[in-house]
Amino acid sequence: MFNNAVLYVDDEGINLDLFSINFTQEFNVYTAESPQKGLEIIKKQNIPVVITDFKMPDINGLEFVEMIKKDFPNVVCIMLSGFAESRVAKDSTHVFEYIMKPYKKDEMRSAIKSALSIFNSHTA
Repeated sequence: MFNNAVLYVDDEGINLDLFSINFTQEFNVYTAESPQKGLEIIKKQNIPVVITDFKMPDINGLEFVEMIKKDFPNVVCIMLSGFAESRVAKDSTHVFEYIMKPYKKDEMRSAIKSALSIFNSHTA
């Protein structure tokens, strides 16, 4: 069965709301306002794709992705940021795709669909 769950982690509530509004019709959307809450969701739900903001208060998105990959190596991670310094994330082997804020809805949709296909083909 094709799993289309997506977790979006961002410390800004408005971004979480907009993501939900834009993608709830197409995907099973979960949101979290912190990496800690995101990990709780990942542990309880079967989440194939995680989209995370790079710049967050406690840990950055790359550190969050590394935490996810320790326990959930098949999860496909997408990094999202409006900050140029986060380009270091592009070099991470754990990040499937890097998208600059503000993202284009079609670009995000395409990245999510590709990430879901990768996850589902590895777990089939």
